[in-house]
Amino acid sequence: MTTTPIQPTTPPPPPAAQPTASPVAAAQAAAPARAPQPRAQNVTTAQERSPLRRQHKDPRSQPDYTPCEIIILSGPYQGRSLDLGLAVNEVQQDQTADWPDQQSKGIRKGIAFDSLSPREIQLNLHFASITEDVFHLLENISVAQEIGDGEKQPPALMFVQGSSRMAPVYCTKISHTLEFPHPGKKGFRSGKCSITLRLPGGKDSEHSLGKPLTATPLGDDRATQTQLERQQQGQRRVAELVLAPCVGAEGNQQLTGLIEQGKLTDTDAIARLSPAAFTQGAIAGLFPSELLNSPEVLPQLRSAVASTLAAAEPGVGSTSNARRFADALLSGRTGDLPEFMIAQAATVQPEFEAVVDAIASQTFDEVLKPGNQAGERLRNFGSCGLRLRNSGALNIQSPQNEAQTLQRINQAIATLDDEALKQQFGLTTPQQIRTLRNGQPYQSRQQFLEHTSRGGTVNSMAAWTRFETAPPEPESEPEVEPEVEPEVEPEMNP
Repeated sequence: MTTTPIQPTTPPPPPAAQPTASPVAAAQAAAPARAPQPRAQNVTTAQERSPLRRQHKDPRSQPDYTPCEIIILSGPYQGRSLDLGLAVNEVQQDQTADWPDQQSKGIRKGIAFDSLSPREIQLNLHFASITEDVFHLLENISVAQEIGDGEKQPPALMFVQGSSRMAPVYCTKISHTLEFPHPGKKGFRSGKCSITLRLPGGKDSEHSLGKPLTATPLGDDRATQTQLERQQQGQRRVAELVLAPCVGAEGNQQLTGLIEQGKLTDTDAIARLSPAAFTQGAIAGLFPSELLNSPEVLPQLRSAVASTLAAAEPGVGSTSNARRFADALLSGRTGDLPEFMIAQAATVQPEFEAVVDAIASQTFDEVLKPGNQAGERLRNFGSCGLRLRNSGALNIQSPQNEAQTLQRINQAIATLDDEALKQQFGLTTPQQIRTLRNGQPYQSRQQFLEHTSRGGTVNSMAAWTRFETAPPEPESEPEVEPEVEPEVEPEMNP
């Protein structure tokens, strides 16, 4: 049997010599241990500085640029800039015009302008970093809504885009989306941010009338012309486009010639117009009502309307009897007409008189009421003129008419009580009434429209038209005091 021999045991090495402690160390070791001190509660430490300051470098190694900028105009960061750099991917701007349905008894409702919405500017941003958390840059945008100590609202801002500067704007919405996280719980590599800014209008704002925010080609062309030149060229062009189907090439040339030469009140020039051109121009509002009612022009207007109506009358206009039908409307005598037209002429004749009165006075509300046969015939033969009139393209405002309308408006504001003003101007609140009264007396049409349209006080254009088309008040005849015959003393007989 084989056995394993026992190996000799090696004695363990002696312990290493310990260094001798110094007297100071020995004394400290001998001193009793101190009791642990309690930690201070609610300790606040300074926030670490943001590792990302901006996102400017173009990853495509192109020159650095900043397409948009937001400058803070008030609050704790007044004068500072939200430098957006290359993060701006898209800028979208929105503005709406409110045209609610008109309260009327028409079969198809009309619309009436109410107000312009504030301009909304939406910026879509994208921040990215391969090393740091982009949430620092996203949160930097939130200062656009930070209310500082002693402030009552978020700060006013200026939005700079290219050469345009929009101020004041206010930040109404900020939304963030984070994606692609860093490893090790270090935040996110990519972040998207959407900012909504609003450019308000209101009283005393340069943006209350919705003018463009920067120079435009149309605005540059407008600046090179006087108001009269712009008006004449615009009216000529619109008349060519809208009236052409009803007046033909010859009538179009006649009307545009009157506009270009400024002869809209020249009775001799008007006498040379074709019946269709004169009728459509009168319906459109090309000629003032004072001229249409004058003894020189009113007979011509009646003749032109009769010819135009007869030419559009079913079963008449396509025959050689159209001229005789028009004569019957003017004279009221139907003896020269064929038998099958006599009854039709008798029916149309009073409607013809109602249409002529409406055109001469330039008041169409009554004749165009639903169910009125005179209005149906007016729509039939005067469609081009009504289309142009409803667009307001040829609204000729003579100085005399403007002065009369201003006088009516100022007199109404000065004499009517609050309830009557609400009805006359379409007001709803006491603030609107105070604003309307504070602007009087109005000195011009432009002043009235600008003052009353600020902040949506009044539907100014509708109010002006209402007073403009109001029938003139009858002039009160001065009271003549009866003549008192002097008393004659009786002669004394000698």
